Amino acid sequence: MIKKRTEKKYKDILKRMLCFVICICSLLPAVSVSTDAAVDIPTASDIVKQIEFTYSWAKRYTGYTTFKNYCAHYVNTQLLLLGINTRYVGGNGNDEYDNYKDLSYTGGGRKIHNYPATNSTFKKTLEKIASMGDVVTDVLVGFQWTSTTAGKKYGHSFLIHGIIDGYVYFSDSFNLTIGGKYYKEGAAIKCTIDELVAYYGRDSAYTLEGLIWFEDEALTAAIGGSSGDDIPIVSGEKAGVYNITYSAGMRLRSGPGVGYTSLDVMPAGTDIYVTEISGDWGYTYYNGKLGWVCLPSYTRRKGDLPQFLVDTHQGDSITARKGCVTLGAAVAVANNPQKYTYTIIATADVKLTTNIVIGTGVTLSLGSYTLDMGSYSLMLRGGTVRSSKSLTALKNSGNISETFSNGEYFYTAHTVDMSFTAMNLVLGDNVALRMTARVDGLSDMKDPKVYMIVTDSTGISSEHPAESAKDGCYVFTSNEIPARKMGEPLILQICVKSSSLGSVGEIRSSGYVCSPADYVKASYGVGERFDNLLASMLNYGSEAQTYFNYNSSSPVNKILPSDKRKVSNDSSLLIRANAAPVVDYNSTAHITSAQLVLLDNVALRLHSSGDSGDAKLTLLVWSEADYLALQKKADAAGKDISDYLVKGNQTYSLADEEGSFTLEDIPVKKFADTYYFKLC
Repeated sequence: MIKKRTEKKYKDILKRMLCFVICICSLLPAVSVSTDAAVDIPTASDIVKQIEFTYSWAKRYTGYTTFKNYCAHYVNTQLLLLGINTRYVGGNGNDEYDNYKDLSYTGGGRKIHNYPATNSTFKKTLEKIASMGDVVTDVLVGFQWTSTTAGKKYGHSFLIHGIIDGYVYFSDSFNLTIGGKYYKEGAAIKCTIDELVAYYGRDSAYTLEGLIWFEDEALTAAIGGSSGDDIPIVSGEKAGVYNITYSAGMRLRSGPGVGYTSLDVMPAGTDIYVTEISGDWGYTYYNGKLGWVCLPSYTRRKGDLPQFLVDTHQGDSITARKGCVTLGAAVAVANNPQKYTYTIIATADVKLTTNIVIGTGVTLSLGSYTLDMGSYSLMLRGGTVRSSKSLTALKNSGNISETFSNGEYFYTAHTVDMSFTAMNLVLGDNVALRMTARVDGLSDMKDPKVYMIVTDSTGISSEHPAESAKDGCYVFTSNEIPARKMGEPLILQICVKSSSLGSVGEIRSSGYVCSPADYVKASYGVGERFDNLLASMLNYGSEAQTYFNYNSSSPVNKILPSDKRKVSNDSSLLIRANAAPVVDYNSTAHITSAQLVLLDNVALRLHSSGDSGDAKLTLLVWSEADYLALQKKADAAGKDISDYLVKGNQTYSLADEEGSFTLEDIPVKKFADTYYFKLC
């Protein structure tokens, strides 16, 4: 399938194949990672051109005409085109910040600095990042899905391409008006930090989860800037007792920001209990309302919180809050003979992760510390309790199990009803399992999230958020399963996490064991066309098992009728080209051979030889549609196609890997597709 001039065809536009590195050195600001080479510092004009380029090419390679409602797809494609990532990273807007927050470097070698929203305000974080140099590039902004009194706020993400001279340059996946100017989707937006924060930080917009700065260390060094590690971004505020010092009083707001609704005004001199911090804002109670107050410059911290707070409830309203230094004193207050219910909030020395009923009308609301409950009789209503000491009252309960791990005791009451209700195969470019589950009993939990946990035969687990959820019905899809592992059993569990369960609190269902082969065994015989597809899939899987000597004693196609099994006697599946195709006779470097690379998925590897001097080789790749379009253009102009097979016109490019180039992850259905190559 390899022709002279390294030209190859293929039948369909590879709309979804994004595992490539685009050769954009002539189109984008050239920022070298070599300490020996000069670093070109991008200007505002360079950044604008970069934004226009990435939007245009992102649409071209995804096949999308718009990225509205697909913000993560747009961001992830930009990160790939800019070389920040070397592979496409999937997910949605709610995932973007989480994809990078625990990493040190990206696949493209960018150093990662993580600024979670809990440690800083949106504006202060951007100002701190901007202060690290005259030019700062590549900052990802991630917003999380939340449900607030103002309504649902969906996850979102966008990429800031540059911060220069106090202005932010970026684009977004929808039309918007910011700083008094209207911008279409994908257009290069220029605004101040204040204008950006005013738009995305307003009450009706989003809830910030955090920012990721993908630092180009060579660029930072070239401009004499600072690394993000040098400037920690923390608010400096912490929970405690505060006194309102601002003479006009302070507003209690529905959320941590000036854009949130004002609930009340707390006069100067008022003492408040601040139990939670978000940036410069503190969560507190005043005059029957729970809300947020801005702390710096307007308040004075008087000391730590008392060990326990007791809230008095009348119906659905809190009518009073009182501090107590011991649990006994808190229980005594809560046992007031008046006909009210009480919540005791443990503020220190507690490590229990759900609410515990102490007595009639008295509930202990738990924090994230450690508490010796002594002789108190406790009742756990679902969830998980965590303690540094064994809690006899919980241990002796009939529906609560005790486990010990890493020096701590865990008590779990499984009151959430969870079960898988259906299984399907996803027969796309690769095979995956799609599971439908029923989950009931989440109404008492705070912001519950439901996941599917998949554990393979080696014990490695992966977490999969629900693709859709409606009326207690959830749909999950596993990772793509390599051919050789189609018979490998996977353990599937439903997992519920909730902030009411604490930082480590979660409830898991029992494990359900299945594999693609199990599905075929149960569903084979549905129809000839579908049966043939399933048989081909398992025969391919069996060949892969034989080739890799992976569990080959139990081939997956053994579940098929004998007349449907097609097993090759030749296990040598490595195929090399008979001829060495020459790429460019004008160069001393050319392609000498090609081979299949049989890994979890199939790849095509081409080898080069010859002297390229100090230049680094790149292999340009064209799709058939792009190649034919260039051929048509060349014919119309009376020129040769070679005039158009140049850098900048390619579908995508492959980087030199010590004399070879690898076109990765070719789906089975595209084995007959043809590609066009040219050395650059």
